[in-house]
Amino acid sequence: MGASGTVPRVPVIRAHRAVLPDRIVDHAAVEVDDRGRVVAVRTGSGPASHHTLIPGLVDLQVNGHDDVDVASARHDDWERLDRLLLAQGVTAWCPTLVTAPLHAYEAPLRRIADAAARPGAHPEVLGVHLEGPFLGGRPGAHPVDLVRAVDRGWLDALPPGVALLTVGLIADGIHVHPELVRLAFRVKG
Repeated sequence: MGASGTVPRVPVIRAHRAVLPDRIVDHAAVEVDDRGRVVAVRTGSGPASHHTLIPGLVDLQVNGHDDVDVASARHDDWERLDRLLLAQGVTAWCPTLVTAPLHAYEAPLRRIADAAARPGAHPEVLGVHLEGPFLGGRPGAHPVDLVRAVDRGWLDALPPGVALLTVGLIADGIHVHPELVRLAFRVKG
């Protein structure tokens, strides 16, 4: 109930059809909350303002786009990234930072957190993806001199906005380092 004792109205988007993970709803009425999130999809009536609604794409690794690098993005760069991502259908994403010296992550992580907290409608930042620096003996295109062994103190000090960590094999043989297993539970557990 609202403050006046009335039930608040939920905005409804009407479409000829809505594509869901398990079905297609014809004559769809899509209810959204005040943050623009879908809360219900049902068969509705009335004129449709859209032909087909589909879920937005989720991109788990965005190092940048066009001329904007996530690691150095500032101010208007975030609005530019928003426009570029939305133009490709991306509605949720993980800004991704590549292997760097451990001390170099602090400033970009802070800027990403500030960008994620911006008011208004923009693609949702699901959390930061750190692509390294714990990439083991096969770092691919990452600078070998910046690849590190797992540093538990550094991992424990990461801000809560880090959601994904790309890692490589840390020791001889094929196994995952126990510290990374513990981190996975700390991040998502």
